[in-house]
Amino acid sequence: MTATCFHEQFEALLPKIKESARFAFRALNPADRDEAVADVCAAAWPAWHGLIKRGKNPLDVGPYGILTNAIRYVRNGRRVGNPGSGRGRMDPWHRKAQRRGGFKLVSLAAAQRDGDVKAWVANDHRPTPADHAAFLIDFQDWLGRLSERRRRSAELLSQGFGTVEVARQVGLTPAAITQARAALARNWSEFQQDRTA
Repeated sequence: MTATCFHEQFEALLPKIKESARFAFRALNPADRDEAVADVCAAAWPAWHGLIKRGKNPLDVGPYGILTNAIRYVRNGRRVGNPGSGRGRMDPWHRKAQRRGGFKLVSLAAAQRDGDVKAWVANDHRPTPADHAAFLIDFQDWLGRLSERRRRSAELLSQGFGTVEVARQVGLTPAAITQARAALARNWSEFQQDRTA
């Protein structure tokens, strides 16, 4: 069988994978559920591709096993493109980090829609006006160094949009946005280190 055939088989299974992932994460709110579904799809592909590279037919091994492992992978807070299990502890977008830190990210649009922006900003006394101004300058400088698509993705993610929404708006797959998010986080960290060096 050709690589194209295996890829087509995986694409044909994607609706079932998404349906099963939606069911597995049915207790989450819609935005988090969409994120989890995208992460399951992103985790299933490397497993599928890995079997092919080892000379095995993924259909012989069993799509159910691949799906089950991908769901377990996501439930454990692991993300594709981020080796190690520490991602959930460090990533402010990850629900485990939010639970552990006692905070929740909300999009500015949702906060405005709910009328909570002023209360939310008024109750956050940690950053000083100078900190806020410095961040805005640094953030704009960092965005200006990114490619147009990466910049748009970073802006949408920073506004609290989920993987699926960002993927639709920039014309990529949710899996690509999941991987881009990790690259953006690394890039931002490197940018900050360069600023302090």
